[in-house]
Amino acid sequence: MGVEARGRLLESIAARPTNHVEKAQTLLKLLTGGVLTEGVLSARAREMILGYLSQPGFLGGYMASLVKDGETPDSDKAMAELMENLGKAGITAETGLKSIAA
Repeated sequence: MGVEARGRLLESIAARPTNHVEKAQTLLKLLTGGVLTEGVLSARAREMILGYLSQPGFLGGYMASLVKDGETPDSDKAMAELMENLGKAGITAETGLKSIAA
């Protein structure tokens, strides 16, 4: 917590001039990679992720972020991967699905 407070990691992610999909993906990587400790810091990151998921157009933006070489990924597989990553980050599939904005 002390390192985060001094470095303002979560605040710097929120302040980035990127879209909410990229911010959510960054936080998911930090949570699933074990960078953030469990407790208040992880809880705050999960709250931020849920906030980004609820932004209008999140799902469309998420799918667009997965397009590579003009090839659109399978939507069912992409959603399953997102739900898996949310689960690894401590966000239940039910909570994640309720939060996602189309």
